[in-house]
Amino acid sequence: MPRLLESLPSDAGNQRVARFYDRAGWLYPLVDCFCAAGRRRLIAQINAAPAGQLLEVGVGPGRHLRHYRRHEITAIDCSPRMVARCHRHAPDTEVRLMDGERLEFPAASFDYVALCHVLSVTTDPARLLAETHRVLRPGGTLFVLNHETPFNAWRHVDALLAPVAGWLRFRSRFRLMAIAGVERFRVRPLEAGGLFGLMHAYSLEK
Repeated sequence: MPRLLESLPSDAGNQRVARFYDRAGWLYPLVDCFCAAGRRRLIAQINAAPAGQLLEVGVGPGRHLRHYRRHEITAIDCSPRMVARCHRHAPDTEVRLMDGERLEFPAASFDYVALCHVLSVTTDPARLLAETHRVLRPGGTLFVLNHETPFNAWRHVDALLAPVAGWLRFRSRFRLMAIAGVERFRVRPLEAGGLFGLMHAYSLEK
């Protein structure tokens, strides 16, 4: 059976990821064609939660931040160009240049963390998951939206896309429950919809 959490090339945190997205910002409109609807559904579910402090990791250009309600948002990205774009699109939001695997926040700083299509991109998903667990307050919730390798025939498409996915700095073969440390959370599936059922959303309570 193929591994469902293959490693991306090792580097100092996500520096290579940052360099790629600094160069590939032109891809975002295309990515949004596939991902925007699922992200809006997830944000609607986050908005239904009691008001609190929310950290979004891997915010990208930040056009979607206008859809958040109620919460006080802090957004980070490891790409300097993405942070600059996010400052332009969401000037009233605190946006910082930071690696999600090395969060510069004290423990128990946030009520919520959002990871939208980040766990399959970051260099070390287990480390990112551990960092989100650390900065969440007791009873806090991590919201995750990501594609996942299906158990049906579509899994062969994931395998075929693996070489292209590596160039694009994401894992085509991916499942949340394969990440070490996920058992520290109480995992609950959420409605994601769209894209042939390949997108999955979860809430992970600390």
